[in-house]
Amino acid sequence: MDPRQLTSTFMALRQRLLASARQILGNDDDAVDALQDAFVGLWSRAGSLSDESHARGAAVISVRNASINLLRRRAVRQGDGEAADLSDQSDQSDSSDSSDTLFEEIDRLMAVRLSPRDREILRLRDADEWPMEEIAERFGLTEANVRTILSRARRTIREEYMKLNGPKRHI
Repeated sequence: MDPRQLTSTFMALRQRLLASARQILGNDDDAVDALQDAFVGLWSRAGSLSDESHARGAAVISVRNASINLLRRRAVRQGDGEAADLSDQSDQSDSSDSSDTLFEEIDRLMAVRLSPRDREILRLRDADEWPMEEIAERFGLTEANVRTILSRARRTIREEYMKLNGPKRHI
């Protein structure tokens, strides 16, 4: 699909996409940010979208995912939820230190429990926000294989984390 056609399709859906993002995020400013993030992601893969119907579906999914990613980043930034409950490390009162500690612990688990390929796939998808299609192409896999690898890697890390930290601390 031509990038100009993608822009036209995205703009035609803008109000609907904005309402969807607003419902997830709870405010207009974050909703607009989610739309911008989604559009940038779609723009970079405009050539892989076959027609307007495909572009509409990809736009809806991209906005939803961008909204959820903003929520996650906000939760980490604010130390929200049980992920920031680091009661066994009470000497660290600053939530950014707590988040750093949590991420370091997860990084250690990833290094020990995941293969280099699975770590890289997880990093590309979750940290760098690569599209499934590009990850699959890079590793010579199908998108379904990438989804399976991501699901198993996340489950492995979550289970190991829970074994080490008990039910009080969740990721």
